[in-house]
Amino acid sequence: MIHLLQPLWLGAMAAIAAPVILHFWNDRRGKVLRIGSISLLMGASQQMAWSRRLSQWLLLLLRCLLLVLLAVLLAGPYWRQRADRKKGWVIVGEEGLAVDSLVKAGWERHVMSDSENYWNGFRAADSTAPARVPFYLVTTGLAARFSGERPSTDREVHWDTYTPADSVRHWIRAAWLSGPDSVWVLRGLSRSTGTNYSGETVAMNSRQPVAVDTSVLRVVVYSDPAFLQDGRYVTAALRALQQYTGRRMEIEETGRPPERADWLFWLSTRPLPAGAFAHVSRFDPDWNEMVWKGSLPVVMEKLLYGEDTNVAEDRRVIDPAQILPAHGGGGRDAGLPGESKAAVDPGINLAPVVWWLILLLFIIERLVSHEKRKT
Repeated sequence: MIHLLQPLWLGAMAAIAAPVILHFWNDRRGKVLRIGSISLLMGASQQMAWSRRLSQWLLLLLRCLLLVLLAVLLAGPYWRQRADRKKGWVIVGEEGLAVDSLVKAGWERHVMSDSENYWNGFRAADSTAPARVPFYLVTTGLAARFSGERPSTDREVHWDTYTPADSVRHWIRAAWLSGPDSVWVLRGLSRSTGTNYSGETVAMNSRQPVAVDTSVLRVVVYSDPAFLQDGRYVTAALRALQQYTGRRMEIEETGRPPERADWLFWLSTRPLPAGAFAHVSRFDPDWNEMVWKGSLPVVMEKLLYGEDTNVAEDRRVIDPAQILPAHGGGGRDAGLPGESKAAVDPGINLAPVVWWLILLLFIIERLVSHEKRKT
């Protein structure tokens, strides 16, 4: 298909009015010559008049075409292969999601290959789709489905999110023995604005949908004389955690290396026991304000018992401003191996072809004009 870089130059075609005006201006009647009889000249004169009139119209047409081609040349013509009629790819996060209105509008429907991590699914689609094809994505806005590094792309991307039908989730995260005949049940509540946990004590004989933890966690806080103050704060945080959650814990604060412990806080400059991991920090408020923060027992719980990794229950919604892939980044998707960026087809420059046509028409116009002078 022919395209123009500067179509405003087509206005120069108005210059064809000049040769038309000049043609009719110069088309004057011949002189009247009185003769006795024209019977012998009738056939030849009609043939010459017709030839003269035809050659003038041909000259007019050639000169008009020359001006038209000059205008087209100034407009910058080029040829580009007709692109696919599809407007782009509409990519859905779930198989059953209907996007009929977009498909009818000319978008090609695709299903994201990774519905658990939308950014990974976007990377896969970005490496597969032709260059410069725009994307229209329709997925849930669940924050748990957007993990890892945000992708990067050079294509145009529009990303719509919707709230799933089950936008609120209730579940039991864990249950543990808190007394001889009681169980502490930790319940989770997740919605678009955040996830909260609450606990309650129930009777031991009540049935629970999760296994009840009956184990006892032995925690030892070992501290040198120089770290006694740090040890007291760590022990206080552990006891606060035990009191609030009802966890079955044995907490021991000692100045001698322990023989057995499920968890060991080693507050000493002495070498660590074999197989231990170190976290270099101080718990003394003279060094930092960590012990004054209410989040310290929460951090202790995550450290001792782990975090809730059940992303299927997480209903939090990500900020739409954080969803869109970054533009640029040195490729269709920075950091993704095996990807290639297809070059954009600049089209074929038709200026040389137009020049040759102008030259050919000019030669023909000169030849016709020369023949006209002879007659």
